[in-house]
Amino acid sequence: MQVYCRMEPESGKGFIVFQRRLDGSVSFERTWQEYAEGFGNLTGEFWLGNQKLRSLTDNGKWELVITLRAFDGDEARVRYRDFRIFFSDYGLSAYGFKAESGYAGDSLRHLSFRYFSTPDKDSDHTDGENCAKKFHGGWWYYHCGSDISDNFKSNLNGLYYNNATVDDYMGIQWVTWKGKQVSLKGSEMMTRRRGPH
Repeated sequence: MQVYCRMEPESGKGFIVFQRRLDGSVSFERTWQEYAEGFGNLTGEFWLGNQKLRSLTDNGKWELVITLRAFDGDEARVRYRDFRIFFSDYGLSAYGFKAESGYAGDSLRHLSFRYFSTPDKDSDHTDGENCAKKFHGGWWYYHCGSDISDNFKSNLNGLYYNNATVDDYMGIQWVTWKGKQVSLKGSEMMTRRRGPH
């Protein structure tokens, strides 16, 4: 398996990067199979692949770090002490939130034990609507219907916009940081095996 590793300056330990958004050069509106296998370019925008993520995080304890970049120059970083992708539907488990910089807030809180959705495989809980189709990217959606404000806090795989201002919940979203009408300039999701402490 070929992966992109990023070293953490503070600890000197490496992370496996599994998602990167930079400039909109790669479409993230992909099929279930494409998200399973991975797509993009490891030196640019990419999704490593849900099969690889499940295989990695199935053994041992893993943590998740997410870096966020806004068009106004702000950056934020959050960490989840416990991270795992499970089952063939690629469920998400992310616990132990810590804001490391930028006060981004916990936008994954409502998504633990939610299954991955894509435009061609709807796993969200919205009757009559596919959130992955509506927001143009695969993600662990919960609900995107009439009570969306209570249930939609993130989508780092949404349609890329070249500016920050968007309609509610569109684009690359981390709602607890910049709100529902701001799409982000970029993001990076990475994981590593956690030590005993």
